[in-house]
Amino acid sequence: MKPIIFLLIVVSVAVGQTGLRKDRQLLVDFRNNNDSAPVKIAPATQRAVLSKLFRRYLTDANQCKADFDMGNGADPLAAARKAGQMVPSIEDMATGSFTAPGQTQTAYVIFVAECNASHADNFGTRRVAIFSGQQLVADVDADFMMDIVRKTDLNGDGIDELLMKSSYMGQGTLTEMATLVSFQNGRRNVLQDFGTVVEDSCASGFQGSASKGQLLKKFRETPNAVLFATSSFWQGVDVRGEQLSCVIIDKLPFAVPTDPIVAARQRYIEDCGGSSFYEYSVPQAIIALKQGLGRLIRSTTDRGVLAILDPRLRTKGYGRTFLQSLPPCRVTSRIDELASILSTD
Repeated sequence: MKPIIFLLIVVSVAVGQTGLRKDRQLLVDFRNNNDSAPVKIAPATQRAVLSKLFRRYLTDANQCKADFDMGNGADPLAAARKAGQMVPSIEDMATGSFTAPGQTQTAYVIFVAECNASHADNFGTRRVAIFSGQQLVADVDADFMMDIVRKTDLNGDGIDELLMKSSYMGQGTLTEMATLVSFQNGRRNVLQDFGTVVEDSCASGFQGSASKGQLLKKFRETPNAVLFATSSFWQGVDVRGEQLSCVIIDKLPFAVPTDPIVAARQRYIEDCGGSSFYEYSVPQAIIALKQGLGRLIRSTTDRGVLAILDPRLRTKGYGRTFLQSLPPCRVTSRIDELASILSTD
């Protein structure tokens, strides 16, 4: 399936004024590959920047406490940050004049990476930190935007804007969203939210990808095959018997919070005084988990193992809800028991 692409054309904005200029500027053509090489940040710069932003943090994900309770409050990620349970890093950077004209500044995109943040949390928050020399002049939430696509000064006022994008994979579709933002006076101001700019079904633009039908055909015909696939394979897959005897799920299938529909529904629940996590995220993830189990058992004679590698199934209170939602089955964490289950009579 060919990707659905949007051409990004922007009306230049007069910041601080009500009118817009009539001239148009082409910022980026998302039909072309705009990915650049990962930014390289010296370790000394990493330490200097992060120490200005966080009083305490971890430098290795293995230092995260697996049993750390993020709490059941409205913002569990904030609880993790307060406790120093995060492994932050710099994802991207740009130099320019961002908060006022005539400045020499550096904008860093920070992946906070709160410990135990899940797929539902987009695995952690992003922030934009702007420095003038060694001085921190702005520190704002990036609203999940993780990459700087382009720096520009649309209206020529001497203050640079940033075109930023976010990317996520959901239900087998790679989605990229873009936003044009200004940081004038140290505040994040959205000048234009372009929404979805790239939508690629089954990541068809990636090297080595194949159609769903082709992959399933090869999987059925290849003895002892292992198929790595996206969540789109949780529906419409019918492989019976020993050929599909184990379904491995690395993370509980929470929806990505940056998905516009997911975000709107969560916002509505929160505005009504409810808990979007327990009233929407968990129930939807349970449905997705059941769909994954449905790929394993296709007939009355089928048997196999559903392996869930996410420790939150045991360490979090809502993990019990996931287990209780599944049909009656044997639950174990011992490898030797799994071998006896999979062995033939």
